[in-house]
Order: sequence, then structure tokens, then C-alpha cells
Amino acid sequence: MQATAEFSQSAYCPNNPLMEWITQTGGVIGTWPLAYAHRTTLEDWAREILELKTRLGITSVGLGTDGGGRLPKTVEGYKNSRDMGKLVKAVEDVGLDQTDIRAFLSGNLERVVRASLKNPSG
Repeated sequence: MQATAEFSQSAYCPNNPLMEWITQTGGVIGTWPLAYAHRTTLEDWAREILELKTRLGITSVGLGTDGGGRLPKTVEGYKNSRDMGKLVKAVEDVGLDQTDIRAFLSGNLERVVRASLKNPSG
């Protein structure tokens, strides 16, 4: 299966069936610290990351990047990238190991970008 540059956000669509399609193409589902009704704390976000890992596999889950620091409201405990250590601790606390965390923070997105650069036509 060839990876594509598909990179989607999960914040408002945790049950979106398109997630499976994106992962079947080798893509990555990104999640970022936007606060919304059922995700208000850093711990909630960490649990969502674990749920995505369980549903899609850790190779299909990544830290979203398109929030650009301009999210209307972030989860409690995470204001910006200076709080990355807090996110790492939170995902460790819910059960992700160091290999999972490396994949989530950078490895998965790097894999998709490298594959896309090798074959830009998809």
C-alpha cells in the first residue's frame, strides 16, 4: 500500500468513516488541542489519541499541525508547543509507550511526507 499525503483532523469528527479510508491509503489522521464539548482537558485529548490508536493503529495517528497557534480554545493544560512535555506525560499516563509517542509526534507524518515526495502523483 502506498502512503499518500492525506492528513486529516479528528477534532470534530471522531466517528467519521473517512478515517478508515485515509488510513487504508497509508495516510495519517492528525489531532490537535482544540477544546470542544467532549474534549476539554489534556487528559481528554490523551484518551482520544489512545482511542484513535486502538481504532486505526498508531501508524495512522499523528499530531496535527494546521492549528497554527490560532485555535479559538485549547484543551486545559496545553496552550502551545511549550506544553509538549505535558502532552507526552498525558499520553504516557494513558498507556502509550515511547515507540508510540515517537510515531505520533513525528514519525508518521515524516513517513507520509517522504512517501509523497518520492511519488508526488500519489
